[in-house]
Amino acid sequence: YVTGTESAVNWGTDGQDNNGDGHTDEPAEQGVYVITYPISTVNSKGDGSYSVPVTATDGVGNTKTDSTTLLTLDNTPLPSPTNLVATALAGGSIKLTWTASSPETDVSQYNIYRATTSAGQDYSSTTYTISAGITTYTDTSTTNGQTYYYVVRAQDAAGNIETNTNEVSATASDGTGPPAPTNLTATAITDDGIQLTWTASSPETDVSQYNIYRATTSGGQNYSSPTYTVSAGTTTYTDTSTTDGVTYYYVVRAQDAAGNIETNTNEVSAVAGYMSTVSEVYIRYQGTARYDLSSSTSRTSPTVLANGKIDEIYLKVNLLAGSPLSESTSSIALYKLVDSEAEEVSGTQEINQDTSSGELIFHISPVFDPGTDDHSRDGLYWVDATVVDTAGNSEDFDFYFIYDTTAPEAPSFQITSFDSTAGLITISGTTVPDELSDPQEVEIFINDSSQGTATADANYEFSKSGIGLVRGSNYIAVQSMDKAGNKSPLSK
Repeated sequence: YVTGTESAVNWGTDGQDNNGDGHTDEPAEQGVYVITYPISTVNSKGDGSYSVPVTATDGVGNTKTDSTTLLTLDNTPLPSPTNLVATALAGGSIKLTWTASSPETDVSQYNIYRATTSAGQDYSSTTYTISAGITTYTDTSTTNGQTYYYVVRAQDAAGNIETNTNEVSATASDGTGPPAPTNLTATAITDDGIQLTWTASSPETDVSQYNIYRATTSGGQNYSSPTYTVSAGTTTYTDTSTTDGVTYYYVVRAQDAAGNIETNTNEVSAVAGYMSTVSEVYIRYQGTARYDLSSSTSRTSPTVLANGKIDEIYLKVNLLAGSPLSESTSSIALYKLVDSEAEEVSGTQEINQDTSSGELIFHISPVFDPGTDDHSRDGLYWVDATVVDTAGNSEDFDFYFIYDTTAPEAPSFQITSFDSTAGLITISGTTVPDELSDPQEVEIFINDSSQGTATADANYEFSKSGIGLVRGSNYIAVQSMDKAGNKSPLSK
């Protein structure tokens, strides 16, 4: 069944020349009524063509029924377009692209629905329409900085519209780049390149990424191609692709989703790699180097064992070009291990530099002097030097030594074999453990003449064979010497 209400009855014609006067009949000539009858309800029959009887009744009750009026029904939903993408273009437009409905046979047009809030589209009114066969549209009616949300639906010739809600969005940009980041700094990191930090653009709303431009000369950045990029929300980057000793210059610019890049030229620089290397480090007395500490960098196994008078620690560093010392923040100090704790040795520091090197000197006060210290200075020491340049790059250096002024005790010994034919003897013995400077070396004397040395083992034992005697009386003595050079009394 079909229901509805009569909306209009007018004189009309059937569009024919029925009286043969050479022109289409006027309504008054033909006496034809044209009736407009909108359909408000259709039953749930399937798609297809159906005959609908129409009955007309005149004013006096005469009726006539037309045998067939053809009605075509089409209620089949269309397939949706897919792969919808929205891309902001430089200049402010937003480009939409999608894949056509499949199949597209029944599609007559695509309806584009736009909103400024997610899911805010009014599906009763399309924003834009384009014909079937077209799968792209550029929206030029945008406002800079506004985010737009889009849904594209397919419609057929009968007016059926599919109901997908696949939404995409993009923010319009008029070609102006976002605000520039600020407070850019570059800091060399020992063995780990150069670290950049900055303050994010304000506001950061339109920023999609930060572009980092690097050069090896000031102002030499190639702005057509960033060296590195990081996402918005990131305000630090460590450049590890550097060569030690090379100065690198950096500019960081903000870019929006449309590809617009702001144009700041705020440049910072840093020298990659070690900002300094130690060329000399000595224990000295009155300007004379007594012990070289350059290889004594192990706290548990220092290679330098010192004794005698000491009045300063001298350290010299080579400086990279353009990296002068910061004399106010560089430092050198001397520490002693006392009861497993670090005790700072009293003294003063002196810092000097020229264009290529710097000196850090620690003047010990009072001077180490075994003649007056009564061995109270003996122990493990370490030099702690911090070298800082004016750019804020910093490196720490540590060197260790044992200071031992106490002589070991005299070793014990005995003759363990005697070859009377050859006049040779073997001497064996034991040293007394030395807390700081074992193992000890033992020297053997015959009549005050040295016959060579033997080194005590881990059990403090030593032995030396093939010691020649002289005719007559032989006066035998041994003496041990620790690694610091302190000698025991003679053992006779």
